[in-house]
Amino acid sequence: MKKIVFISAIAVLGIFAACKKEKTSATTSTTTTTKTASSEASFNCTESVTYTATIKPIFEAKCMPCHTGEKPAHRIDLLQLSGAQAAVAHNLMCTITPGGPCPKMPPTDNKLTETEVKTIECWINNGMKN
Repeated sequence: MKKIVFISAIAVLGIFAACKKEKTSATTSTTTTTKTASSEASFNCTESVTYTATIKPIFEAKCMPCHTGEKPAHRIDLLQLSGAQAAVAHNLMCTITPGGPCPKMPPTDNKLTETEVKTIECWINNGMKN
């Protein structure tokens, strides 16, 4: 079992090897305000953001067509909390944040919205609760 986990971890690590570690600063505020071209949007990060209630529906709509099943893309299965946590450990934020150095996910036109990215970041910052 340890060998399978190790091989899987190496495979996922290899996928994200092209990603450079982005410099991030710790977020101390629970509310992030973002200005857009048309209006000012506000995102409220709360501890109620959980994998099951909040993150999994985002992944189901945008990521799970490829990242679930018997042979999930790049061996990243987002159906379960453990798979999502493993993806976070291997630069998930780099792949879903526009403008970063990593290959962008999803690779289709069905990109994550700014609010969805901030919601995932909030979930990570609050300990990736189920």
